[in-house]
Amino acid sequence: MQKQKERTFLHDAVDTVALSTHSLESDDFTRCFQPKSRMEMDSSGVFYFFSFIIRYFILFPIRLVILTLALLVYAILISGALIYNSENKMDFAYIFIIKAVNFILGTRITHHGEKKKLDSHHIFISNHTSFLDFFLLSCYKFPHACVSENHGGLFYFFFQLILSRNGSIAFKRCEKLDRSLVKSRMIEHISKKKLPMLVFPEGTCVNNEYTVMFQKGVFELDIDVCPVAIKYKRRLLDPYWNRRAHGFTFHLFYLLTRWYIEADVYWMPPIKRQPDEKPVEFANRAKLLISDKARLRNSLWNGYLKSSPAIKDRDLLKVAFRMTYLNRKNIKGNCLQGSRSSEDSESCSSLGYGKFYSDYQIDQTSYLDINIYGNIPYKTFINEMNKEYHLLKCMPCNEQHVLIFDLVNKSSSLNFSYTPKKGCSCRKKAFRYLKKKHGLRNCRLDMLNGKL
Repeated sequence: MQKQKERTFLHDAVDTVALSTHSLESDDFTRCFQPKSRMEMDSSGVFYFFSFIIRYFILFPIRLVILTLALLVYAILISGALIYNSENKMDFAYIFIIKAVNFILGTRITHHGEKKKLDSHHIFISNHTSFLDFFLLSCYKFPHACVSENHGGLFYFFFQLILSRNGSIAFKRCEKLDRSLVKSRMIEHISKKKLPMLVFPEGTCVNNEYTVMFQKGVFELDIDVCPVAIKYKRRLLDPYWNRRAHGFTFHLFYLLTRWYIEADVYWMPPIKRQPDEKPVEFANRAKLLISDKARLRNSLWNGYLKSSPAIKDRDLLKVAFRMTYLNRKNIKGNCLQGSRSSEDSESCSSLGYGKFYSDYQIDQTSYLDINIYGNIPYKTFINEMNKEYHLLKCMPCNEQHVLIFDLVNKSSSLNFSYTPKKGCSCRKKAFRYLKKKHGLRNCRLDMLNGKL
């Protein structure tokens, strides 16, 4: 029997380089935001030409005229409500435009479960596919206010005309001051018991086949959370709003030229944060409920990485990759089998095993059926890396920066300089430690000779 050759660092280096090549062929992260191909949808065969003529030259003009008239009527109703300072008239105008938009788009919604308006402070959360999600959920029983990123253009016009009147909040993600004000404005809105707030914790539109990481902000409010799952039937259309490819105007035009929009909405009982439960654990528990109910694949990726992620998030992902690689011997075996020995307990917990998810709850599908670093399946390694990333996101800001600096200085001979970052929340706590240990002045990483 031939003895298996011992792996060397060169073998691992080749596998690391190969990961970059494989990601060009099949990127598990991009699959969460991949729109459905037209070939996968029912094009009605030879009748597609007649369908095209009817939808674009008959149905679209009629819908556009009705939408314009509905907006004019809504503007008149809002003006009357403002003149008489009437909350009831304002609510009527708001319900009118919500119903009108659903009628114009031809939505066919099947509701499952009971939608409750609680006496206690609460908030509704849902997976996010399109701006259409808000209209689907608000047209049933009672409407909602929402939290939305300010996109500008036609979207900003509709937001100011419709949503800003009911307590909805718009912010710019790139502005740190805006993000810090959102939480306080949400608390103020909820405490006044106005329209129930609806939040999409993913923070970005996903293709309705996956769920990505829920941001923890809303789960830190210590209030009841009502999960809602939306599953579209994508036989004749793809409702996913791919903002990187199309703006709001084109997406609205696309929806107005479809026959109808069909979806299932699952209303679930409210859940509460347990006494010993962290906000991230609470967020992942809610995400798991939504994924199971809507039959969505539970992905651990952070959706914010899709577009211009913060430097710290990219650094944390790199640190997570390195930590997972250093613990690669513990990934395959007892950690994933579920029967751990006492010797492996510490190493398994360092990988975050069982912290937020069991392995059967995470999406394990991948186009790449390969092993890396010896005998570790590609998808398993990626999931473990994301587990590490989740754990790093739970750490205080100063500990995250210290960990980044320590890992860099222990494993690299690169020279680093640090540039000022006045608004960094970790500066006061980490400043003395970093200055003493690394001779640093500030806590913003800027590498001269390379990147981590």
